[in-house]
Amino acid sequence: MNRSSHWPRRVSIAALGILLPLLGPPAGFGATPPQDAALAPSRLATLLEAHDVPVSSAEIDTAVSEAMLAAIDPFYSWRGPDHAVSASSFPQAWDWPLGLGYLIAPEIADATVGDIEQTLRQWAQDPCRGIVIDLRGSGGSSAAAVNRLAGHFVPEGTVLYQLVDGRGTVIETHRALRTEATLDDLPPAVLLVDGETRGAAEILAAVLDSRPTIMTCGTASAGDGAIREALPISTNRMLYIATRWARPAGQMLLKHHPLNPGITVSDTNNYVRLFTDIPADALDEKRSYARRNAFQTLATFTHEDAVLSRAADALLAFDILASQATSEPPGEAEADLAVPASPSNPQPEDK
Repeated sequence: MNRSSHWPRRVSIAALGILLPLLGPPAGFGATPPQDAALAPSRLATLLEAHDVPVSSAEIDTAVSEAMLAAIDPFYSWRGPDHAVSASSFPQAWDWPLGLGYLIAPEIADATVGDIEQTLRQWAQDPCRGIVIDLRGSGGSSAAAVNRLAGHFVPEGTVLYQLVDGRGTVIETHRALRTEATLDDLPPAVLLVDGETRGAAEILAAVLDSRPTIMTCGTASAGDGAIREALPISTNRMLYIATRWARPAGQMLLKHHPLNPGITVSDTNNYVRLFTDIPADALDEKRSYARRNAFQTLATFTHEDAVLSRAADALLAFDILASQATSEPPGEAEADLAVPASPSNPQPEDK
């Protein structure tokens, strides 16, 4: 197979000469190799050819380029000039029993933030007791979207994170942003993360972690926390690569330092109730104020997902403890206990 036929998809060494000074040396690089190890691609090709290993300089250039790009950003990719956010990147939302809302946000991007806010607005208007925002496998590369979403949960102007370049130089400081669409008094939220949570989604989870009424749940994130840009390489090819990395306020640089969620649970674990220290009378109250079928229906949505089950349990426990603190009964209204009907969640028939 002639690997050089794939060269239009690769970046040239000349382009890397422009790119690398911008990004700075990747982690682990910087040591000067021995002089006898510095072989020019053409010399290496000649040496291999002499030993009956035919290889072209273009093939060596391609391999070197790919290795350098992967060292800078293991998640780099190639895009066309007409790249657009796919339909699968937009959020999906469901109303669950017991006043919980579940939102899957596959990408935190300028094109998707409006849809996420619309769902949050709907839940703020029909007040729900808690929100689960699923960022597992999520990415994105919009710092503006992070700032805007964070503005719904923290005061305007709160320092969220700094962006640094490949040399560790601070380029920008980002703060929570409030707009005319900003919501107040959102219910408690749990953000789900895993080893595939990266980019803007990982930054959002990190800056909101441990804020009042916000919890993170799942497994350690990717340790990426990068903002990526599309750099034009040719008229029909763009290199999508990390150019800035986030350092959340009071935390370490996310690059190589993943977010460890406050509630750690693997999706392969058997579900074990988290709040074992809730007083027995509180648990009894929990059973009494909610109809049995509402809990059973909620369990059908979460029972195969230990992380999701733990998040739902944490929100319900938070609701009970908050209600006890205010001496108000936790959600006695019949409407709160009913199972909401929707095309993806039909109302069960009474038996």
